[in-house]
Amino acid sequence: MHQQGVAAFPYYFVGINSLAELATRQDRVCVLNITGGESRTVTPVSHTYSGGNVVCGTAPGRSGTVMSTPKGNIPVYGNIAEAMEAGHKFNVVVIYLPPSGVRDGVLEALRINPYLKKIVILTEKVPVHDARIIRSLGQMYGVDIFGANCLGLTDANNRVSIGGALGGNAPAE
Repeated sequence: MHQQGVAAFPYYFVGINSLAELATRQDRVCVLNITGGESRTVTPVSHTYSGGNVVCGTAPGRSGTVMSTPKGNIPVYGNIAEAMEAGHKFNVVVIYLPPSGVRDGVLEALRINPYLKKIVILTEKVPVHDARIIRSLGQMYGVDIFGANCLGLTDANNRVSIGGALGGNAPAE
């Protein structure tokens, strides 16, 4: 039986008051490099498990395409600015970019999206210098940064998965 956890953290923990706020059903997600090797297989699983929380994705040169999932199509844009201009609002960005592009992806998300609350970076081997810049930018903008080399965020009780392959190809099991 699931019991309510700690009501509030006595210390600052990435800007949340409870672990239940890490991944919620209200989160709306944009996936950077949605057509990349890992993202192409993981995003449809996460999207379906979470009831359709991915509102859009980006992939340079792939604007106007869609990613098909059992829960519906996810539109793909060339960059975050195009997605915002198309009317998509999202508060979470999941990053599957190569290590050399992560810092620029974070900068683009922070600079363009005023609704942003969380960034989940799944990329491995992000340069330490870039990681320091990313962390300080997150603090400047008041955005929580998870990663790099993060497995994603999941709340199994509420059936929410943001990025990552936690639970494999069948997280409901």
